[in-house]
Amino acid sequence: MARFRAAPPPPQQIRVEDLPLESQRAYELLDVLQSSADLRGAYVVLRAAGTEPPVGPIGLARVAIAMAGLGYPLTTSGIRKFKDERVLSGGNAITVPVAKAYVRAITGKETLFRLTKKEIQSLKPNEFAALEFLRKFARVKGTEAVRKLKKAMGLGNPKIKGPAGKLKNEYVGVNTVKLLAQHVWKINVALTPMGMKRLIITLDEQAKAAAAAEAAKARALEPDDPKKGPRRPGAGAKKPGGSGKPASRSATRGQ
Repeated sequence: MARFRAAPPPPQQIRVEDLPLESQRAYELLDVLQSSADLRGAYVVLRAAGTEPPVGPIGLARVAIAMAGLGYPLTTSGIRKFKDERVLSGGNAITVPVAKAYVRAITGKETLFRLTKKEIQSLKPNEFAALEFLRKFARVKGTEAVRKLKKAMGLGNPKIKGPAGKLKNEYVGVNTVKLLAQHVWKINVALTPMGMKRLIITLDEQAKAAAAAEAAKARALEPDDPKKGPRRPGAGAKKPGGSGKPASRSATRGQ
């Protein structure tokens, strides 16, 4: 068997072509990492699979199982899904950028785009522009910036099952794209990093104002205390120059 060159040859010599397809792709993944001098990345993959050099058929099978556990089986459709979510090209080949992306997938903190081709085709021009911006924004500014933007829009992540659910990834679906396009139009900001800063500030201010209005409404609907008599309009408000503490306000934003 052709072997992972960073390790001694496996004890049993078997041709890669004789292995199951997913084990063949596991070998390809490790070989690309080793050929690009990314030994650290190769060992990240091996540790995630619970194996170590020398890498033989069993070790390659474990790598394939580990990737399938993250939701990315090393099959033709699995590799295509992996690339689509990360906006990677290159067909079914595992190139150096793709191999390094698999390493990042194991450690998490990625921005993953989960839109079907049908959803992308149905986007309006301004929505498609928002999608293209988000792809570049995630690549340049990173996952934390995407997380802050989604939080300001009141969006969370879907519930992810299995090992992938433990990773701190951020997911972008068609709802995120359409909502961003709406906010950009309503607030009149540009699809730029500076525009996103302004959008976040504006949405945060709107959320605080809405929370304050809800709190005031709730206080107005509170029943009168029999011992103190009816509540006077404006009761409980802080007087100018007074030392009383303002009523605390809290809001829970839906995801």
